[in-house]
Amino acid sequence: MAQIASEDYANLLIYLHIDTVTQGVDFAELQREHRALRRINANDERDYDPMVSYQGNQAKGGGKFTAGQTLFRAGVRYVPYDVSHNLDILNEVISIDDGLADRDLADRTSLVNDVNIDPIYSPVEIRTVSVGSGVTAQDKLDISAGVWAEVLEGMSAEAMLKIMLSALAGNRSAISSTVEQYLAQDGIKPRITFTHDGDGNGTTVVDGT
Repeated sequence: MAQIASEDYANLLIYLHIDTVTQGVDFAELQREHRALRRINANDERDYDPMVSYQGNQAKGGGKFTAGQTLFRAGVRYVPYDVSHNLDILNEVISIDDGLADRDLADRTSLVNDVNIDPIYSPVEIRTVSVGSGVTAQDKLDISAGVWAEVLEGMSAEAMLKIMLSALAGNRSAISSTVEQYLAQDGIKPRITFTHDGDGNGTTVVDGT
């Protein structure tokens, strides 16, 4: 399926092919056609900067790839084929310099017929939540509480960390006896109590409260 009927570098316009009327416009394929036409250089295309480029589609391993985006240079617009139809956009096209995407990059000023433009792909966006964007202090407390309450092997994450801290950085008691204790940071509360025989066999009782 062809994407490009012709290109007007001087006016930064890309005219879509009649195939796009029934099959939609694939901007990733449009970029490949644009590049191929520049190689032919039939209309002195290389006298101008490319109007279209592509980013993304980088291998992540395991047969997976990052999302790809077709990029229009500043001021570049596409012109739908001039018959009445619904033009489906099959994948994303953006102009970073112009802050526009998809249907907003269409130039319909020369069209005689009505053309409706519909993005039909599923957009993927990553949004950064900034201070004041709706996440309240209480939301943060609720999230924190949920993390610490997560149960791992029968005890909460908070209890597990308290027990680990006593073993790694707490005071120890009665290490030379048959009942060893590792204490909380207060130096009083036993977090780990290990009762053993002379061969080192025994039982352990932990307290993460």
